[in-house]
Amino acid sequence: MVSLLLSQITFGANFRDNPGVGFAQLVEKLKQSKATIANLSNNKSSYQVLVHSESVKAKLKKDYGKKDLEDLSEFLKPITSIKVNERGIVQAADRLIDNQDDPTHYDAVWVRDSLWAYLGLRAQEDKNAKQVLLTLLDYVSTPDQLHRFYSVIKNPALLKKADGRMNAVHIRFDGRSMEFKDVLIDKKSQSWNHKQNDALGLLLDLSLRAIKSGEILRSDLQKKHYEALASFPAYFFAVKFWEMEDAGSWEEIERTNSSSIGLVISGLEQLLGLINSKENEQKEYVRKLRDAAIKKKFKFQYTSLSVKKLIDAGYSRLFKQLKAGGESPLYPENSRRFRKADAALLNLIFPAKLSRLSKRHRDDIFIILQPLIGRVGIKRYLLDSYQSGNFWFNQFETVVDLSGESETRSAKEFAERKKQFIPDTEAQWFFDSWYSKAMGVMFEEYKDPQYREREIEYFNRALGQITGEDAREIMGADGRSAAPLALPESYNSVVSGDAQYLCPSPITPLNWSKAAMAIAAAQLIANTGSKTQ
Repeated sequence: MVSLLLSQITFGANFRDNPGVGFAQLVEKLKQSKATIANLSNNKSSYQVLVHSESVKAKLKKDYGKKDLEDLSEFLKPITSIKVNERGIVQAADRLIDNQDDPTHYDAVWVRDSLWAYLGLRAQEDKNAKQVLLTLLDYVSTPDQLHRFYSVIKNPALLKKADGRMNAVHIRFDGRSMEFKDVLIDKKSQSWNHKQNDALGLLLDLSLRAIKSGEILRSDLQKKHYEALASFPAYFFAVKFWEMEDAGSWEEIERTNSSSIGLVISGLEQLLGLINSKENEQKEYVRKLRDAAIKKKFKFQYTSLSVKKLIDAGYSRLFKQLKAGGESPLYPENSRRFRKADAALLNLIFPAKLSRLSKRHRDDIFIILQPLIGRVGIKRYLLDSYQSGNFWFNQFETVVDLSGESETRSAKEFAERKKQFIPDTEAQWFFDSWYSKAMGVMFEEYKDPQYREREIEYFNRALGQITGEDAREIMGADGRSAAPLALPESYNSVVSGDAQYLCPSPITPLNWSKAAMAIAAAQLIANTGSKTQ
């Protein structure tokens, strides 16, 4: 997820009460940075972690026992706490004081981020988790959303039109709207690229997992929910998800993304499992889904064979792309759409559950991602200009059109940002916790101690990203103070002459970051004590 930025203005935590400093002053303050290096080791190698909090540094271990993790869990509770309102709404970020609008619109609700929040809440055994998922089902079951489902299923060419990105099922809304309406700018729906199959696939996936596990009960679901759930596979069939170009996890220029394909496959595999179930309770869910599909006269048939054909088409394209090198490698190498290494590939290991993805496939993904590992975080992809060096002090003529008609991730904006891109200053994101979770998944399945060592290493790196204790000394990349003991969206570079300083993005804390840390910690706890081969 990326934010809408307002031209020539930068924002940090509590921006109205936090005027910030100029670039030269920021550089002087960063020269006094108190970040330190922790030297750690595992059985085969040593590594360093850049740490921003002394209290965090004291807790870093080369390995963790049960007592260590109990203490660490208590320490992390306030840091990974995710605010859920009475409606089950989770904003992307809670950075500002109550009743103040976030000018970057991170107070909006993204389906993707909220699903990660759901997983993070579950990892912390928070009773609000279920309501977050049910609220997202309410969102995709609104009349507007059902209309989008039905319209695209009937005529997928709608996605090819000039306003096709707004014709797709929406993945983002104004959390203050009781009707789940879009974020508005000048009383009009903000133009946004809603073609994001990764978010839709994950919503189907997690909803069906919750149904199969008994977390969601039949009494929780209404007719509209079955209509929405029945629409997902028909929608994926109509748009040919295995070849469709979408904006993907980073909401950027459309491409055929391996990560999006994988998350849709994962959802469809959950559906196949539901259809093939012998349990009477699950058969009843399938009956209701089929009834909803028949009522709408969908061409897609709710049979094992039909769902398997969809899954087969997805895997065929996914394996072809992974063999070619990664996320969207089938385009010409000089195309903006061509990409191999992309952190979004982690989706294929977690949260997706892909039955045909082998150990070799997963190991290859880690190899593909290796060039993205930074000093303090993980890059989304190479040459990523968003939040790159001095980003928050640069001026972008095309960043926003206040009428709400511009596309912030358009080719035009990419070209504008590229002009000011400083080599080797890509933002380093919070994905170390995600990477740790992925390694933990591998260790849980294969019991290879190398995965455990990497799980701990990247968990320690994620801990190092927590900001320091004294808010007066924590400078964000926009020249404003950042929240203390918080998890940033990313670490950004401030470049002055030959010097480069890393400091937290103004988007601190981010709920996705909190969720990923909680998920990684829960996996580490679950793996502690497991026998290795």
